[in-house]
Amino acid sequence: MMRKCALLFKIQLLQQFGINRLIHSGTSREKRRMLLLFIGGVLLALLLAGYSAGAAYGYVYLGLEDLLPSMMILISAMITLVTTFLKGNGILFGFHDYDMIMSLPVTSFTVVLSRMASVYGMNLLFNLVALVPAGIVYGSAAELSFSSWVMLFFLLFLAPLLPLAAATLLCILITAVSLRFRHRNLVTILLSLTLIFLFLAGSMQTSQWDSRDITALGKAAGDAVNHYYPPASLVSKAVVSSSWADFGLFTLLSIAGALLLLAVLSLFYTRLNTLLGAVHTRGGYQLKELRVSTPFRALFSKELRRYFSCSIYVLNTVMGVLLLLALSIALVFFDPSQLEDLLNLPGAGQWFRSLAPLIPLFFIGLSPTTNSSISLEGKNRWIIYSAPVETITVFVSKIAVNLILFLPCVLVSSLLLALGLKTGLLNTLLLFALPVVYTFFISVAGLMINLKFPLYDWESEYAVVKRGTAVLVSMLLGFLTTLVPIAAAILFQNPLAVTAVFTLLYAALTLWIYQRLKAVKLFVA
Repeated sequence: MMRKCALLFKIQLLQQFGINRLIHSGTSREKRRMLLLFIGGVLLALLLAGYSAGAAYGYVYLGLEDLLPSMMILISAMITLVTTFLKGNGILFGFHDYDMIMSLPVTSFTVVLSRMASVYGMNLLFNLVALVPAGIVYGSAAELSFSSWVMLFFLLFLAPLLPLAAATLLCILITAVSLRFRHRNLVTILLSLTLIFLFLAGSMQTSQWDSRDITALGKAAGDAVNHYYPPASLVSKAVVSSSWADFGLFTLLSIAGALLLLAVLSLFYTRLNTLLGAVHTRGGYQLKELRVSTPFRALFSKELRRYFSCSIYVLNTVMGVLLLLALSIALVFFDPSQLEDLLNLPGAGQWFRSLAPLIPLFFIGLSPTTNSSISLEGKNRWIIYSAPVETITVFVSKIAVNLILFLPCVLVSSLLLALGLKTGLLNTLLLFALPVVYTFFISVAGLMINLKFPLYDWESEYAVVKRGTAVLVSMLLGFLTTLVPIAAAILFQNPLAVTAVFTLLYAALTLWIYQRLKAVKLFVA
């Protein structure tokens, strides 16, 4: 059984990271694509590692190094929960080659084990990048004993197990509930978003401390983590006090949670995937007058249906603007002067207020719907490519989906930011103008990037939405086009002028890219 599981796991790795395609295609374009993905992955890993080491050093500097094991376990849990929750439906359930995999001479348990190994490996990679630098800083500062170093090493591999089990069981629960409805994808999306925002609300609630002293704030954070997440308390006692009993209990709980997950998955796996592949039909069909619409309206309706038919697509793209909306609501009750007291930096509140028009850019640029809309046409792209409509009409229908989803949240968020931060007249105008212009810019830029880096031969929508080159390039563009104006505003000490200049710049770039899109001719490659 283990040999078959290892073979399935190997196949998934070759498919997930595009290694198989690179080996067998050998084209220069594929090599450039893989090199770009590798460079992007390394840069992201370095960014995470630097942040991890910096945060750990901050705790050590404040004399709170004994709280680091708890915080490391919390970070591991958050990474694993989010990663598994967002990726579970693409890897564990609803993958396109399910029928082919299940027709092989393997048991359901073998398939489940190989799939869970894939998800665990992905989470382990993220956890190693995030936790190893913090662990090294902590171990060096706390002068740990040999036994504590051994515990810390094994905790890197044990930490993802419990949150992995919890997130997967939540995925199963949401999938099971959504199967009772005809519009199950919409139900899955709503339940997933509700769960994510309940988690965020709980995190915000536990961080509402009254103390303005940053050391007391850090200690309160550690105490809250140990109180609300008992495994973190076990890890803290194990590493800080070299308690093998607490380490053994944490190990037992982690392994038991993983085994329970495998048992539950093996029991319901075939049934859940079979029901996910079922098609609901509407009974009592009656022939009525056919509706006629313009090519744009027909394409726009098609794009909207395609968008909401894929829950991972929705969750990956809509989270940015929803987080922006949540942040804007929170800032309504936030006094910028509190920032000065917290950081002990006079004028920090005024600077934060002046940079308000640049805040939404980060969230808007995270993942527009257009950066994977071309790739999601997949093997059926010949239908839309051969339709008797202009190419730009196809593109505008895809851009319109991103605009209709993003602009309402952007406008409401801008209004809330203006009210909460009490911005001046000119700053308020820019607070509306720049995010709206940037939404148009990232929409057309995402589409152009997807045209340059298409991915049509996918087996799972997850591969396009989460691992496509176009998505990675689009995210990098979003980071750069957010950081550059912020850096320029700080460098030139004139945020209003810089914001106005970048508003005009992004508007000009939007028009230029749109003209480039009008010259594109679609064809089936």
